[in-house]
Amino acid sequence: MNCPECGSKSEKLRAGVPPVEPLRGEHTRVDDIEICHNNAIIPIEARGTPVFDEQGNVTYAIAAFQDITERKQAEQLLADYNRTLEQQVAERTAALHKSEAELRLREQELRLITDALPVCITYVDANQRYRFANRTYEEWFGRSRGVEVLTRLTYAVVPAFVSRGSGTIINIASIVAVAPETLNGVYGGTKAFVLAFSQSLRHELANTGIRIQVVLPGATSTNFWSIAGTPVEHLPQEIVMSVDDMVDAALAGLDEGEFATIPSLSDIEQWEAYEDARQALLPNLSRTTPANRYRDRHGQASYTFS
Repeated sequence: MNCPECGSKSEKLRAGVPPVEPLRGEHTRVDDIEICHNNAIIPIEARGTPVFDEQGNVTYAIAAFQDITERKQAEQLLADYNRTLEQQVAERTAALHKSEAELRLREQELRLITDALPVCITYVDANQRYRFANRTYEEWFGRSRGVEVLTRLTYAVVPAFVSRGSGTIINIASIVAVAPETLNGVYGGTKAFVLAFSQSLRHELANTGIRIQVVLPGATSTNFWSIAGTPVEHLPQEIVMSVDDMVDAALAGLDEGEFATIPSLSDIEQWEAYEDARQALLPNLSRTTPANRYRDRHGQASYTFS
C-alpha cells in the first residue's frame, strides 16, 4: 500500500512476513520491511516465533519488530567504502603497472647507452652483489648477465620459501664448472660461480626446509653451440646428450635427493670423492703462518718478485 503522508510504500508485503508463517509452525526473520513514520522511511526487522500446545499444535505466534536504521546505514556505508576501495586499488594497480613499464623502458635505454660506451660501468650494492654491469665490463672481467639474473631471481624467491618453510631451487651450471679447460675462460668462470653459489646457498639455507640442486650437464643438443660458433653437429656425437634425457636425469637426481647432478656421470663415487677432497681442504685453507714448503731454513716466509 502507499503511505498517505509521503506516497511511498509503507511496507513491503510478501509471503513470510510475520505472523503468517509462524502460525503455520515456522520461525521467520525478515529485514526488508519499511514503514513510514513522521515523513521518514524506517527499515524494520521482524521475527516470528510459533508457540505450540502439548499436542504440538500452534496456539498462537509472537511477532517482534526492531528498528534497524543504524544497521542499514552501516551496511550502506560499508558497501560504499568497498566500492571506493576497489576503485582506488584498481587505479593504484594501473599506475604501478604504468610506472613499472616506464622504468623498464628507461632501464633498456640506459643499458643501450652504457653498452655502447668503451668504459667499464658497474654497480655493486651494500651486500657486494652485482646489480649492473655494462657489456665492456662483462668482456673485461667475465661478469655475466646470466649470473646477474640467476642471483636476482634467487634472492627474490628465497624470502618467501623461508617464510613458508619449504621450496626447491634448481640451478643449471655445467661440467665446465669443474673442468674449465673444456671451453673458454669466461663461460667456465660463470658456471663455476653457479656451482659455488649453489654450495653457499645449501650452507646458508640448511635447516630451512629449502632444497638446493645444481645440475652440471655436459654437451647438450641446443642452439647454444650455433650461437657460440660451433654447430652441435660438428661435435663428437658420443658426447652430446639430448635435452629430454638431460632434463629427465636432472629430475631423477632431484628425486634421489642429490645436491649436484651430473647427468653423464655413471659412477657417483667419483663426484663424492671430489667433494670429499674439497671438504678435506677446508680446515687447512686459512692459517696464521705459511705452509712449511713456503718457509726458508730460518722459519720465515721467502718471497721472490720478478
